[in-house]
Amino acid sequence: NGTGWISFGGGDPNNKGNNLMPNNAGFVKLKKDMISLDGSAIKLPAPYHFEASELNVIGGKFVYTYCSSWTDRSDEEWNAYKTEKGISVAKPDKCTMCYMVSDNPMDPNSWKYKGVYGKHPGMPSPNNHSHLHKFKGNYYYIYHWGALMKAMLDANAVDSSVDGYRSICVNKATVNESSATVSPVTLNLEGCDAIDTMNPYELQQIETMANCGGIQYEDFMNVTKNSRISTLGNDASENMQVKMDAGDWTQVRNVGFGTTGASKFTLRAKGKGALDIRTTLANSKRVTIASIEFSSTEMEDHTIEIPADKLEKFKGVRSNLYFIITAAEDAYLDAWQFTEMGTDGIQTMENSKPVKRQSYDLSGRRLSNSKQAHGVIIEQTIDANGVKHQRKHLSGKQ
Repeated sequence: NGTGWISFGGGDPNNKGNNLMPNNAGFVKLKKDMISLDGSAIKLPAPYHFEASELNVIGGKFVYTYCSSWTDRSDEEWNAYKTEKGISVAKPDKCTMCYMVSDNPMDPNSWKYKGVYGKHPGMPSPNNHSHLHKFKGNYYYIYHWGALMKAMLDANAVDSSVDGYRSICVNKATVNESSATVSPVTLNLEGCDAIDTMNPYELQQIETMANCGGIQYEDFMNVTKNSRISTLGNDASENMQVKMDAGDWTQVRNVGFGTTGASKFTLRAKGKGALDIRTTLANSKRVTIASIEFSSTEMEDHTIEIPADKLEKFKGVRSNLYFIITAAEDAYLDAWQFTEMGTDGIQTMENSKPVKRQSYDLSGRRLSNSKQAHGVIIEQTIDANGVKHQRKHLSGKQ
């Protein structure tokens, strides 16, 4: 509703706290400029609070979520706490995602502990962070798990000295908005069903994927405001790129080509290499539906016509589409896009003149003035045909 808030604090109990009530969770309102405090902070009475706090507004109520600590719990102190607060929920297990609800967030006594909505996913996950998000009518629980790390340990791909390797997961959450109640989320690696198809006729970043193998991401930790080169040697001032060697691949799902299908494929890349578009990971002519070669010293668009005998492969919905590098010499990929065939069989021309422009930071927050941002920003334009285009660049470089 236009009001900004910030929650902060965590770790071990402070000098006035204890395991049950660490007294280490802070909460304060922000002024309109979003960088100044609007009044004094309060201490949130969050039992076994440790870290990863977040705020949602659900059904007009404030819902505060956080990760509980690894400290031991006492039944005696928890029963006393329940009696004092007039609640009946069980004490939270270690390192679980808990939540509290309030009608008046700046009144510490208004916060009521409601219980656990996200259990610890199991070792070797080192801790537990989450994000509760409503999208297109459904709530989703986004969190991290050590499932991939466990698989690598079980396969002896890494040894036990490796720690802290986290994978992002998502499951649906059930939320009663009228009572601001969040039911415990069932965690599984199947995730969520698709609610829409991917549009191949919009420019898609190569880092947008459902799965991948072997690729290396550009390291933005080594990119400063005046730096153009990352540790991978990329021109980091323009785009986030992915370095790919022979055998590396990315996968997208539920790609909706429509009834007219695609007639061209464009790959934005630099270096030298060859890429297969396949329906499975298998190395077979039968599952390879298009191939493209590229060679350029700068990041450029490389385009091919879809072979006539493969046009039918680019119609309808493709549940799986793989982009597999078959040869590479210092190859970097940035983005890809298909071009839709016109209904009369003539290739439709694209009017790329932007009629709407907006900038975002890497977290997806809209920027009112991109020149005020520091680091990499995403510039999104929509042309006269309603086609969306995106590019990334360092702020101040147009």
